[in-house]
Order: sequence, then C-alpha cells, then structure tokens
Amino acid sequence: MKYPSPETPNNQVQEALSNYVKKFRGVQSTVSNMPAMRGFFGNRLFVIQAIHTGVPLKTFLSLVEVCPFSEDQWAQFMGISLKTLQRYKQEPQFIFKSQHSEKILELAEVCDFGLAVFQSKEVFAAWLKEPSIALSGYQPIELIQSSYGKALVMAELNNIEHGIFA
Repeated sequence: MKYPSPETPNNQVQEALSNYVKKFRGVQSTVSNMPAMRGFFGNRLFVIQAIHTGVPLKTFLSLVEVCPFSEDQWAQFMGISLKTLQRYKQEPQFIFKSQHSEKILELAEVCDFGLAVFQSKEVFAAWLKEPSIALSGYQPIELIQSSYGKALVMAELNNIEHGIFA
C-alpha cells in the first residue's frame, strides 16, 4: 500500500482530524506515530470518542474544504436542512450532536480513503458520481448516505486500491 505524498488532499483530512483528536485523553503521543492514511480511522476508540464529544464546526469546515461534497449534500447526508446547516455555521463555537458527528466522520472516512486511492479530489469526485457495475449500477454517492451503503463503497474502494475492478 502506498502512502500519499504530503501535497495530497488526504493529508488535509488527517490533519483536521488529528488536530481535533489530540485533545482526547492519552492521544497526544499516539497520534504522531500513526500512519498517514489510517491514523484517525485506524483506532475506532478515537472515532467513538469523537462521536460522543461532537465534531466542532471548525473541524467540519476543514473537512468541507477537502471532501468533494457540496454544502447541500452534507446537509442531506446528515438529515438536516441546508438552512439549518447554514445557521450552525453562524456559531463559531458550534459542536455537532453525536448523530450528526457520526455521519460527518463516516463521510470523512470515505473521503479519506477515496482521496488516498485516487490521489485527486477531482478524480474521486468523478468516481463518486459514476454508476458502478460493482455496486449494481448505483453511483457511490447515492450509497454513502447509509452505513450499509458506506460499507459497500469502502469495499469497492479497497478493491480498486488492490487492482480488482468490477
């Protein structure tokens, strides 16, 4: 498995999440030793702790910049209106509820892996919108709204990473 170069958007996802998770108990020394690609998501306890703590608006906005999802898609994925999301953005200290934090982190994980596999935000965005034979003709972006669909998309990204197509 090759690791992305420092210029790839994938490192920005990890940086945003690493900065966020460093405040958790006992994490400081561990975060710096994590592999670039699987750092945050490689330890499910970090993810669970982040969900319970809630994702801060600042971290969410960092992910929005890196991930190829529109603001409207983020709102749809989280099950909130675009207007509600825009209202949240008006509060600099806003912390998302656990249910929204979980969805944010699930999408960040897909984004992290997709950017690592495709090495380009634009190529990954195009792949998300392309119907996939391996996904029964669904576009990956249609499936990542549910945790079961996300698992299928992650499995397909894993297949692509290992050169297994269709």
